[in-house]
Amino acid sequence: MITQVEKLVKGSLSLALARKAGLRFYDGLMVQLRSTGPGLWADRWLFEQVPELRGLQAAVLQSQVQGNVPCLNAEVDKMGPADVVKASRAMNAAYSFQTAELVGIPPLAIPYQAAGFEALARELIAITRAEPTTADPDREIVDGWAEKLGLSRWYVWKTP
Repeated sequence: MITQVEKLVKGSLSLALARKAGLRFYDGLMVQLRSTGPGLWADRWLFEQVPELRGLQAAVLQSQVQGNVPCLNAEVDKMGPADVVKASRAMNAAYSFQTAELVGIPPLAIPYQAAGFEALARELIAITRAEPTTADPDREIVDGWAEKLGLSRWYVWKTP
């Protein structure tokens, strides 16, 4: 990650600042990885099980999808390491496709479809819908997503 950031900034940052930036990119991606997949599962469950909240939930989900769309801007490619940008976009795409389905507004997913993320997004969504095989379904989702996104070697699970 640090090497990618150094190449990206081409010497305009010191090694210490490049390292700090690389760690921020890494931390942000790991937060997104560990929250988005389990969050999709929770969003679907809430939408299906608590119909009285659907209107509010739909508004929040749509707002989040619309807030994520700027990440598809080509300028973002210049701002972060390619692996991070691609994985983040794929997770945003999964969020977008599921939201479009839940709220019944297919155009919400069009930007990610046009950017070529539909197949990967649907694979990620399928992982969130799979029947858990362990007592830790969140970990299964995170590990499944990491495998699909090429991030499985980027972290290790630690128990307290």
